[in-house]
Amino acid sequence: MSKLDRESILQIAEQILNSKRHSNGDTCFLTVYQLAHIIDKRNPALKKDLPVGGKGDGYEHISGLSLAQHLSQFLARDGRFERQWFCIDGVDSFTICGKATPSNIFSMFRLRNNKD
Repeated sequence: MSKLDRESILQIAEQILNSKRHSNGDTCFLTVYQLAHIIDKRNPALKKDLPVGGKGDGYEHISGLSLAQHLSQFLARDGRFERQWFCIDGVDSFTICGKATPSNIFSMFRLRNNKD
């Protein structure tokens, strides 16, 4: 993936996270799968160059997993974003966009507070 594509994805993620705010003004955490889904729906061409693999995986699987994995790496390395871990232990079912999440612990992000 080119630097331009990576920066485009980071800018889109920043816009999305900036628009999701609690009533107190703080930005909310979104799981990496939520972000990947929103980014893919807004800009499906951004993932065209992702190195995806797996036989028999449909478009939705590639979009959800590969984009989420790349996105998680990009955001974790960028100082604009705060990363935390989400665990679904004790939750009977957890789906995003109608699909079960592929693991029980995954990353979630929000914009860093400028006061930190």
